[in-house]
Amino acid sequence: MGTEERKHSRWQLPKRTQRNALICLVLALGTLVLLLQSLDLPRGTQQPSAAYAHLTHARILYSYGLFSNSSSQQSPAELLATMPSDALWVVRHNTRVSSLPSEVVGREGALQDLHLVEEEVPGVTEMFHDLGKKRRVAQSDVARIANVWARGGLYLDVDVVLRAPPPLTAGRVDAFVEHVVDASRLLKEPYVPFAERHPTRVCNYAFAGPARHPFFLRVLRETLKRWEFLRSKEHWTDEDVMAVTGPDVFTNAVHEFEPQEEVMIHSKESTDAVLKHLHYGSWREGLGGRGQWRIFEQMISFFGLRDILVSTNLM
Repeated sequence: MGTEERKHSRWQLPKRTQRNALICLVLALGTLVLLLQSLDLPRGTQQPSAAYAHLTHARILYSYGLFSNSSSQQSPAELLATMPSDALWVVRHNTRVSSLPSEVVGREGALQDLHLVEEEVPGVTEMFHDLGKKRRVAQSDVARIANVWARGGLYLDVDVVLRAPPPLTAGRVDAFVEHVVDASRLLKEPYVPFAERHPTRVCNYAFAGPARHPFFLRVLRETLKRWEFLRSKEHWTDEDVMAVTGPDVFTNAVHEFEPQEEVMIHSKESTDAVLKHLHYGSWREGLGGRGQWRIFEQMISFFGLRDILVSTNLM
């Protein structure tokens, strides 16, 4: 071996060492990005922009940790600290886009809100606990309604990304159209226990309203009635969840609440301009492969790439 070759080989690291060094470098850069991003996490002291100054419900509400087994109450900051990177990115992004403060409500907060609702809708707490034995996602549907009734605000799922500041209406409920179906495709009895009556379908992953608005009690009373009808059924299908606690019951309430002027229904076009639902869909039964896509989203959130993809409409 020549002199030059010996010098070269002396400083050439084994391939395994090179690979490990590269991995460490990437992880270090990712950690740095995450630390820098954490500097502007939503604070409870943040004030809404002037556009929302006239509102009593100028905040974004998220439900997280609802299925935690912890017996201790976690503060919003503690709940944020336990969020995966993709959910945490959504909270940060939405606060930045809307200038609205965020509040994360955990299990104990949800139970407190349900206790307040119980005074108006007796049986709602029993229903909440029973739903946990059937499909836990149904508990989330009920909790979010109770959260907005008790606290007031804009509820968003942690996979809903704001594209623009959301339109919030003073003193009224804001509902967002998810899609419009042909009336002939609406499910009727006996195919479903409760008929779909309105082709303009409204989502329950994003909605807003002031605290104590009677609309939300209307939703919970109808939910309670439907739960009573199906409570003897041990396992609920996706369709049962949709009908009893999900967008089906919410859609009917939006279209049938009186006075109708109390509910502002934003069109499909307006909804698409304001928000995007990433559709994790993890609540549905038999969905395979979504977990891998979720891991990808967590990775790009961790390394700070998600802002680029969302801003260019690639997500």
